[in-house]
Amino acid sequence: MISDRPAAILVRGTPEKTLNQLLVSSLQQEAIVFLLSIAAILFWSMWFRRLVIKPLENLQQTTEEFAEGDRTVRAEVASEDEVGQLAIAFNRMANSLTTSETALAAEAVRQERQAKEARALSEITVRMRRSLSSDSILQTAIDEIRNFLRLDRVMVYKFNNSSLDGTVIAESIAQSDLGKIGTAIADLLGLEQFEQYNQQSSWSVSDAELDRISDRYRENLATLGVKAAIVA
Repeated sequence: MISDRPAAILVRGTPEKTLNQLLVSSLQQEAIVFLLSIAAILFWSMWFRRLVIKPLENLQQTTEEFAEGDRTVRAEVASEDEVGQLAIAFNRMANSLTTSETALAAEAVRQERQAKEARALSEITVRMRRSLSSDSILQTAIDEIRNFLRLDRVMVYKFNNSSLDGTVIAESIAQSDLGKIGTAIADLLGLEQFEQYNQQSSWSVSDAELDRISDRYRENLATLGVKAAIVA
């Protein structure tokens, strides 16, 4: 007859010292794994911040500075990923806006200058209409031209028929000692033929260009006390 009761009992014991060593070893392994996990998380966090978060923060700061009016700031492109492409797109937008603003500012200055010139021309015309004689009209015109262009002197030179000789017939000066009205000048620009005056719409001579002009023209400028001139 087979009985359900065991025939024998096997008992195995583990010494306390060995058990403690196993526990310590297990805890050490777990501690090492835990520290490695923490180090991996910290390394990944720092890498992620440097690669993604820091460029985004820099881009945000650059955007705020640009929005506050600093048109010289540009985003730093440190990579070719999505963040880098975003920085490139921002720089392109900033360059486009800066170029547009510069063009608009230049256009505004040009329009303001044109409006100022138009007003000045209108005022000159009004003053000229108030004059009755041709001499008064001419004098009013050159006075207004001198004031508008902020010149030291404006003079009108009249040719004697078809010759190169002529006379200063009108003058507007800032200082009375510069007056040359009535002065006769032979060949004001130092040209050889009268037709050359018609071929040149204007002449401009600065102090640095005096050595490039003819001797007669230099003598005429010295006679008039001129260092720089525009002749039309």
